[in-house]
Amino acid sequence: MFPSPQIKAELATPQVVPTSQDVQARKGRFGGMMVVIHGLQGKPYTCTHDIEFNLDDTFFSCISTWVNRKASPDEVSQSVCISLACYRLPDLFATIQSESQLQGIAELTSHSSCSWPTSGRLSLQIERHSKHYVIPLCPPVILTPDNCVDVSSFMSSGHNTFRLTQQGDLSEFAFVFHAHHPSDAQLAELNAVAVASKRWKELVGWLGSPIGSQSPWVTFTSSSIPPS
Repeated sequence: MFPSPQIKAELATPQVVPTSQDVQARKGRFGGMMVVIHGLQGKPYTCTHDIEFNLDDTFFSCISTWVNRKASPDEVSQSVCISLACYRLPDLFATIQSESQLQGIAELTSHSSCSWPTSGRLSLQIERHSKHYVIPLCPPVILTPDNCVDVSSFMSSGHNTFRLTQQGDLSEFAFVFHAHHPSDAQLAELNAVAVASKRWKELVGWLGSPIGSQSPWVTFTSSSIPPS
């Protein structure tokens, strides 16, 4: 029991290259603004999936704002993340049955939860600036609050290529690259990290300062010890 032929066809068809306006146009998950850049279905056998898509300069600039979010935290709400998500096809099929008004892979995944494989082998391989990166995905080591893998830092302006390598039967999974504004959960996490970092810097600065009247440390002297 898998999704309709239309959904399978969309997974096998290269998606339209998004613009920053496209991201603002859709409603649903990821803070209500998302488009699908690329989608594919796993195979029942060991294979390698070559993934390609293009990003224009304006769109890449929005991605760079998210990548450099610690330097410009006030600008991230309108930045763009590129997230790799994984969905079980039976779960997508169940969503179609329960919410028949959903149309297309973008709306369907906007109302579905990620589910990563836990058996077999799966990894995303990336070549950037003469360096080779391998991201394990079975399951991923680092996830966003929305249970996706943030691959924004590996994006480039223009042509982008990735290689998804699977070993074993992963035919019941769909792998989708989403472009979206930061979700509420991502923004909350970013704010929590910023607050913790600020408090840590304050603590380190305070520990390195001379002890004064404002210090919580209490220096006991013979005169400050109450008589027994």
